[in-house]
Amino acid sequence: MNYRKPYCYYSNGKQYFKKREQKQISKGYGLPKSFKPSKNRNYEQINDADIEEGLPYFLSKENIKDKNGNRPGDKDYDCTTLYVPEKYMKYRTPAMKQYWKLKSENYDKILLFKLGKFYELFYEDAIIGNRHLDLNWMGSIKKLHVGFPEKALNKYLGIIVNLGYKAAVVEQMETPRMRNKRMQSNLYYTPKVVMREICNIYSKGTFINPFKTSYDSRWVLAFTSDFERNIGVVFFDISTLKLNVGQFKDDEMYNKFRMLCSQLRPIEIIYDKDKHYQELIRILDNSPNPPAKSDLPSFLCGNSFACLTKLEKYFSMDKSKWPKSLIEILLKMANCEMALTSLGMTISYLQKSMLDEQVIQLATYQMYDPDKIKSSKMILDAQALEQLHILDIPGGTEKENTASLFQILDQTCTKFGKRSFKRWVTTPLCSIQMINERLDAIEDLMYHPSELEKFRQNLSTLPDLEKKLSTIYQYSITQNKKAIYFENINRKRLTEFYSLIDILKNVGQIVEPLVTNKATFMSKRLKQLLTIRRMETEEMEQKEFEELDDDKGVLPDVSEEMEEFEQMIEWKTDKEDKPLPQPKDGLDKEFDAVKQRILGIEDRFYDYLVTIQKRYNDISIRYTHTKYRYELEIPEKHTKGTNKPPEYEFTSSRKGFHRFHTPEIRELVEELEAAEEAQNEALVPFICSIFSHFYSKKEIWDRLTSCLSELDCLCSLACVSMDEKMVMNRPQFIDFEQNKFHSYLELRNMRHPGVEATGVDFVPNDTIVGKRYDLDEDIENQPPSTLLISGPNMGGKSTLLRQTCLAVIMAQLGCYVPAETCVLTPIDRIFTRIGASDCIFEGKSVFFTEMEETKQIIDNATSQSLVIMDELGRGTSTFDGFSIAKASLNYIHKSIKCLCLFTTHYHMLTKIFDQEYDIKNYHMGYEEDPEEMKIKFLYKLTKGRCKQSFGIQVAKITGLPEEILYSAREKSKELSYKLQLLTEDIKRIEK
Repeated sequence: MNYRKPYCYYSNGKQYFKKREQKQISKGYGLPKSFKPSKNRNYEQINDADIEEGLPYFLSKENIKDKNGNRPGDKDYDCTTLYVPEKYMKYRTPAMKQYWKLKSENYDKILLFKLGKFYELFYEDAIIGNRHLDLNWMGSIKKLHVGFPEKALNKYLGIIVNLGYKAAVVEQMETPRMRNKRMQSNLYYTPKVVMREICNIYSKGTFINPFKTSYDSRWVLAFTSDFERNIGVVFFDISTLKLNVGQFKDDEMYNKFRMLCSQLRPIEIIYDKDKHYQELIRILDNSPNPPAKSDLPSFLCGNSFACLTKLEKYFSMDKSKWPKSLIEILLKMANCEMALTSLGMTISYLQKSMLDEQVIQLATYQMYDPDKIKSSKMILDAQALEQLHILDIPGGTEKENTASLFQILDQTCTKFGKRSFKRWVTTPLCSIQMINERLDAIEDLMYHPSELEKFRQNLSTLPDLEKKLSTIYQYSITQNKKAIYFENINRKRLTEFYSLIDILKNVGQIVEPLVTNKATFMSKRLKQLLTIRRMETEEMEQKEFEELDDDKGVLPDVSEEMEEFEQMIEWKTDKEDKPLPQPKDGLDKEFDAVKQRILGIEDRFYDYLVTIQKRYNDISIRYTHTKYRYELEIPEKHTKGTNKPPEYEFTSSRKGFHRFHTPEIRELVEELEAAEEAQNEALVPFICSIFSHFYSKKEIWDRLTSCLSELDCLCSLACVSMDEKMVMNRPQFIDFEQNKFHSYLELRNMRHPGVEATGVDFVPNDTIVGKRYDLDEDIENQPPSTLLISGPNMGGKSTLLRQTCLAVIMAQLGCYVPAETCVLTPIDRIFTRIGASDCIFEGKSVFFTEMEETKQIIDNATSQSLVIMDELGRGTSTFDGFSIAKASLNYIHKSIKCLCLFTTHYHMLTKIFDQEYDIKNYHMGYEEDPEEMKIKFLYKLTKGRCKQSFGIQVAKITGLPEEILYSAREKSKELSYKLQLLTEDIKRIEK
């Protein structure tokens, strides 16, 4: 497993890190070079020898065992458990006995053990805490430990899981008062220590820091496969409570699985450790950000029957009471064994993470079907996403990724809008009607720039609604384990809920700048999104907005719901002006009774204060809450020396005043704390009730968020389309069928959106391919369907290919395009074969990778596709490469009959196809100085083939020595002459 600590052992018996040399001892306890020690000043005070002395003997490599006594290397060794000897446990304190009991069952996790208001890490976990959390050593070397306060939990959890560990949070399940009460009721047969249990287990995919929210979805992917490459997948995001289930049959290269992984970028994967998925795991290991791995034993993975049995636990034996979306998926996937096995695997994983109730009961279930997506959306597979730089630049840092298409186009104002926009960019539309709906909408927005800007300013004030809603939904689940926190979690949740209600009730004001001009809009879709109305439940459940009538609004009216929730909670402030939410009088009898009890105790505090003031005839005497609650602050003159009554217990002081507790005050404080505990307990049912009621209207809140995110995405496209830095124009679409089932693409004076956005001078180009049948022009005189492009290295061929693809993607997103003219039939898929790179993790050479990508094109391209091939065949010998390039181009042209841009340095290839109908030679323009062996790049696509590649001239630019350049030039002339003779022979043979 990925989460084992660096000083633990794997089940194969090998130590995780090599034995350190003596000179490395002072640098840290067996940690690899990649782990940098913190700058903690306390660090050097404890060296390796001290650590060895401080660790219990059963943690040494000679003695370590799992709970069943198996040693590392044994077949049945379980590295998730630890053997703790009874004779060692016998002499531990009650709290440490609790710790070791939990640790023995969770050895693969870092235990954050609650002691009062602090979380403590012991022994091996403490080493990580010191090295990587920058926590100071505490106490004696005989018990290595570090700690941090309760309020810093999320901060340190984030660091722990991002380092690749799992963390188990151990909470106190009772207060000392509860413990004392328990002990009084059963003096001899009850533990004398506060009860503690593991309440949460976090990993990289399941921890969400509420104070550091990112727009990125944090997908966890579970998968399984059979020998026929039927792959079942489940991917879910804890932060948004979205869970997708799917199954598909993949090809030999697992292209569908690759595409899914490229779109999701999972941060954690779940799989059956007893089955062999090396190929799938290698694909994930070769991704830009390899995910963390969680493997499950086969008995936890089960099968489809086990999956359905598990689901009954969360819903009901009566399947009619299950979520409708889940029922639809199960009906469609009744025979999809792999999908249901993956779902069962996901449930087991969530159970181990103690998140099963929140996710399984509250998730929005969606079906993933790559074949269905193909019919309505453009397919951008893993190759296209990477080679066209759609989401990021391979190998670039976050600051350098400004040239990716997503970052160029993304001007969204909300995090939930940004997530939606990312989905838009990776799945452009194919329907002309839907594309034009978007274009009409952004055109309306462009004509009202001031209103657009006001609306975007309003949007930018919104939090991440999608994640906020998911958090509130999770509060509706009654926790079986009720941990004790020293901050009032229940009131904090009510405050969080109230802030969300305050946002939702102001949605009308947020969209107001655009609503005022709604009557002038031409776009039906935009009018729908800006029309607020009450909606029926059936309408809420519809998955596509397009199913609604044109004259009906889709933005839900939530005024009644807001008024209802505001009537349930009374908002007051405490003495520090902090919000103090509580149920309104009469809503909860138990809470009202405890509330009256607290008021009575507070009255008794006041009466006692008046008594003391009268005793000393001094109204300046008051209560303070500095060190303890309800300290009596009395002027020093009244209690100095022998004037202090013996029952007064000194607590603190300030200049001129002494503070005391008395037996009466201690008794009242004890009563008050007991009443406050009872009040907090009484608040739990009310909170669960109000949050459950809120969750029952989930369709309304989800629809509201969806509408706002769509408006945010449309505004982003509008801002890009009206960018003054670029010449942008609206694309025009031709129906594929009306064009006699021929594809067409016309881009005039087209620019690369990434380069154009930077303000750098850029040479525009025309790309026109395919036949257009709605013109009077003779078809034979129209542009070819394939451009065979040659030209010098560094001449701009690859840039031309990429900008053509990016323009098509922008057009089918519903965005204006950086070109004077853009006319096209919808493209169903873009295939790319650009660049040269190997796949070390998958054991594939450059040439093998090229051939795999070429096979993908040959197998899946249609007459509606756009194929981009850059210098195919360069990874092998010249003649083999030439032969493969020629045969592939011939097949694409004659059999697939799609649009194709094919670049090459094989001049034999350009000569052979020079007279071929519907294939035309083009080259990237240049100016040559033969005498000086210099070349000037013009970066302009020009008719005709290039006479040579000018590799020697480019080599001269790099500064290669003259003698090498001269020798290369002479050899090039000799080979060119022989090649010319060979080309003439080939032409003669083919005739």
